[in-house]
Amino acid sequence: MKTKPGKTIDEQIEILKSRRLVVENDTDVAETLSTLNYYVLSGYLHGFKDQYGNYEDGLTFERIHSLYKFDSALRNILLYAMERIEQLLKTRVAYMIALAYPDDPCIYESASLFKNGDEHARFMKGFHTTVRHYAEVPFVKHHINKYDGHFPIWVAVELFTMGNLRHLYLNLPNTLRRRISSSFNIPPDVMDSWLENLRITRNSLAHNMRLYGTTIQLTPKLPRQYYKKEIIRNRIFDQIRLMMVLYPERENWIRIINDIGALLDDYKDVIELGKIGFPKNWIDYLEQRG
Repeated sequence: MKTKPGKTIDEQIEILKSRRLVVENDTDVAETLSTLNYYVLSGYLHGFKDQYGNYEDGLTFERIHSLYKFDSALRNILLYAMERIEQLLKTRVAYMIALAYPDDPCIYESASLFKNGDEHARFMKGFHTTVRHYAEVPFVKHHINKYDGHFPIWVAVELFTMGNLRHLYLNLPNTLRRRISSSFNIPPDVMDSWLENLRITRNSLAHNMRLYGTTIQLTPKLPRQYYKKEIIRNRIFDQIRLMMVLYPERENWIRIINDIGALLDDYKDVIELGKIGFPKNWIDYLEQRG
């Protein structure tokens, strides 16, 4: 299939103008497009198109660029929160496995522990690929040289992606799955949902995927006290509420809320809260930690 040919920056600007986007300064826009992919910015334009492919009256390039900058700043805040949550999950899962099998720190290597041997084989293949990738990292190199590449679970878990962690949890014996999920006061099926939603969200954040005006493919299961009918589902706000439930430090979570609030205030003239699923009283929902 033949794809569209590439366009020069000047041609990109002319395309935007032809669709009625207001370009106030060609030089400034050209400078932006020389460092920021046209395709990335065009994603923020989709919600402003009419049936003929033209943009709404008065829409400016500066507003679209501001939406991109808002998204970038929001991703940075959420990535910081996600890092703490990911560490919590890794720590809890590794601790529970180690506690259940105190005489075998590498029990996760054994297919006999797991419900599905094929899934375990895929999990271990992915883990060994990661080990090879990080072979020169000091702690990885140490375990390769001294322990023939065997890592106790509390070390191995630091090499797990969120996807690895989810697949490991799904394949654990039911008794151990319940023990881990109970430590978060939820049943295993909710834990499954949380891990999958966090995996998707983390990947979106890490790969600079657009948040504004985008729907998320999954909606997390939340405990009854956190569910409210008026919240717009399948937007990033749903994922932030899940992060709220899991975030380990109350005081630091308040700082994250404040950072989000300051960001929304900075961009209040260019964003619509509904496009990210935020209700007007969003702060009330993000303070409900139990």
